[in-house]
Amino acid sequence: MIKSAIIFALAAENGFDLDRDSAAIAPQAFLPCGPSQAQSIGWVPPRGEKHGPLIESVNSQWILRVRIETKVLPASVVKARTAELAAEMERNTGRTPGKKALRELKEQAIQELMPQAFVRQRGCLVWIDPKASRMVIDASPAVCEDIIGLLVKAWPGVTVQNLQPHTPPSLVMAGWLQHGPQTPFALGRSCTLKAHEATRAMVRYARHALDIDEVREHLEQGKYVTSLELSWHGRVGFKLQDNFHFKGIDFADVVYEQKSQDVDHFDADVAITTGELSMLIDDLVDAMGGPLQA
Repeated sequence: MIKSAIIFALAAENGFDLDRDSAAIAPQAFLPCGPSQAQSIGWVPPRGEKHGPLIESVNSQWILRVRIETKVLPASVVKARTAELAAEMERNTGRTPGKKALRELKEQAIQELMPQAFVRQRGCLVWIDPKASRMVIDASPAVCEDIIGLLVKAWPGVTVQNLQPHTPPSLVMAGWLQHGPQTPFALGRSCTLKAHEATRAMVRYARHALDIDEVREHLEQGKYVTSLELSWHGRVGFKLQDNFHFKGIDFADVVYEQKSQDVDHFDADVAITTGELSMLIDDLVDAMGGPLQA
């Protein structure tokens, strides 16, 4: 359900209220791009049911889903149409278009071609834990900015900040590679190390033991850790980045063995996923000295 995670701390002047906050985001429900519109973003029912609620609450955990529709124009098509418009201008005026005129002609070409553009859609999951005042978004940083913009606009008094631990993750990960991580974490089999100097030399290990002298030597030479594969209680595997983003989240089979066949599939996945990740995030933040206070 969640494959990557960027974690945010939330603060709400008026607290969180499911009915009120659901109504507030209703005007932001997704609408497809118009004929001349390059991109559209909005909320869709996370359960996938037509006309379903835009916020699903499972075990007091809120799940939302954003849909992003983008129109894509091949650069070669835009270039060809721009050249046609430039030739037409030259015939009509007798002058070759300059740089400014070419930029304007390119914009005109894009607007003309937009109704015929390819349409690409993607969805992003948003998980809000009202009690912990925390939000997790399964998306790139750029998309996270768009999603946060929607929420801040819809929910007055809500502030969003990146959740960062007190000790920089790179320092903690380096210590774990040198001395082993503390329980309940264990090293995985991949990591990336980079040099600080201008060369930006990089060493990447994949499907490889990490508790070896060679890795420790790279650290002693001044390289820092940008990514480290870890497991938590043997139940959840993930790659931790030095910006405290999670990638490649993978749940062990044993995690889903507890899923009851009598429970709705969506509800069960949400309950298990949010339950496991809540504890993992808490343990990881604690292992790094707690959250960084603003």
